[in-house]
Amino acid sequence: MKKKKIIYWSPHLTNIGTINSILNSAKSIKLFSKDNFDVEILELFGEWSDHKEFFSQFKIKVNKIFSPKIYSFIPKKSFFKSRLTYIFFFIFSFFKVKKILKQYEGQILIIHLLTSLPILVATIFDLKIKIILRISGKIKNNPIRNFIWKICKHKIDLITCPSVATKNDITNTKIFDKEKIVTLYDPILEPKKINDLKKQKLLEQEIMNKKMILSIGRLTDQKNFSQLIQSFSKIQKENSDYLLTILGEGEQFKKLSELISACKLENKVFMLGFKKNVYNYLQQCEIFISSSKYEDPGASIIQAVFCNKFVISSNCKNGPSEILVNGKGGILYDPKNESIEESFKKYLKMDKITRDKYILEAKKNSIKYSIYRHYKSLNELIMSI
Repeated sequence: MKKKKIIYWSPHLTNIGTINSILNSAKSIKLFSKDNFDVEILELFGEWSDHKEFFSQFKIKVNKIFSPKIYSFIPKKSFFKSRLTYIFFFIFSFFKVKKILKQYEGQILIIHLLTSLPILVATIFDLKIKIILRISGKIKNNPIRNFIWKICKHKIDLITCPSVATKNDITNTKIFDKEKIVTLYDPILEPKKINDLKKQKLLEQEIMNKKMILSIGRLTDQKNFSQLIQSFSKIQKENSDYLLTILGEGEQFKKLSELISACKLENKVFMLGFKKNVYNYLQQCEIFISSSKYEDPGASIIQAVFCNKFVISSNCKNGPSEILVNGKGGILYDPKNESIEESFKKYLKMDKITRDKYILEAKKNSIKYSIYRHYKSLNELIMSI
């Protein structure tokens, strides 16, 4: 009997959390399905080129639509330029995508980013392919996207959401049948691998063996690092032994660097760029802070609590409250009424027993984000369609 194929579609221009989610999801299928499925990746413009070794290791085929060499030349540094890039490839890859999806009829397509293109292609040409639409990030009131969802909803078999709150948001749009909308937690944690990654030594001497506050994410408006840096400038006046380290890359690097200089924090705040391994930094830090304007769910928060770190997070939509058990697993602050520095003072006033109770509560909750739990849930969903 010919094996079913699971195909992932997620064109991306920069290092984002979705990449690891897809890689771990594909890996979970290869590790735990007893070879019941073949897994393939649809690559639009070379976005998966850095992961050749991973795909080779787990015998995952990459189906290329355009030459991977294009990736080096396409605009991707700013929000506006990246949107122009997506529009360009949407138009010029339409019939190429149709040709490829035609080959996958009867198989399962999991769509993460640039979702309108494959959904429209499947609908217009009535392709017999099973589609799982993955929703993540902030759900914006986008009339064009809503229109596409409405005309294509009969072609979508399942809509998966990384948090209960997002599931409720999608349900409230009243576009899709409730039965099609489910919660599927992201595959973020692989305990054995994490234990090895934590042991890797840091290379940056300036942060080694220091009392460190850590934050992780792309340098974008969403992550709100400017507020975190401004709050830290107040924190360190009374707690000068603390450093702030930020891991990530993005379009706000220059802006944030100028803010650090303006606050005279060059020796206190370190932006170290994107790191494939964040767990050795989590191992080193004392506390993790997320200042995001929105998350879904908040992978770095999950990584932090799994590493037994106390977390302070903005109570933004849609993930932090769910991860931190409505404030029982860490400090949640309302950005409109509370400051990061006030939350940090609350943390400092806690004794170790109290802190450990928060950490334990969050860690128990984090287990549902393991790659094995993800596979079990995803397999059940696939069997249902």
